[in-house]
Amino acid sequence: MKHKYVFSKDITAGELLIREFAELNKDIFSPVCETVYEVKQFEKALAQGPVALMVEMRTQNFFPPSSFSEKIIDGISELFNSGDQEVVEIYCDDADFLSKSLDGQEIYEDIEDEEESDVDDFIDEDLPDTFDDDVKTANVESSDLDIEDDILEDEEE
Repeated sequence: MKHKYVFSKDITAGELLIREFAELNKDIFSPVCETVYEVKQFEKALAQGPVALMVEMRTQNFFPPSSFSEKIIDGISELFNSGDQEVVEIYCDDADFLSKSLDGQEIYEDIEDEEESDVDDFIDEDLPDTFDDDVKTANVESSDLDIEDDILEDEEE
């Protein structure tokens, strides 16, 4: 899935607006999240480094994946380091991250090439041919669990 992040800085209000969009249909981005921060928060976090910036940015509603963090940090840095620029857009694609993680795929191909073991090797031939059908079960008393009537009534409503 493709993502678009729009960072808008309003110096007079002292706010940074971050909007996240996701491509749900081909070339059509739908809004997912919009979060407003104080510019002072980000100026401090930028001075402390990229990890501090990601910690400051992430909230319960806005939690971008770490695979996008480098692009997001670069976008925010660009916005704050250029004095006259007020809006920065960045694009991220999950496919880029997934293609990087598939670099070790040759290992799996080697495993598949190994000779397949025969299932019969795993069967234990020492099992008896007949089994005892007279297995007796233990008498179990009624359960000691008490179900509250209130819970059942709440679920019905």
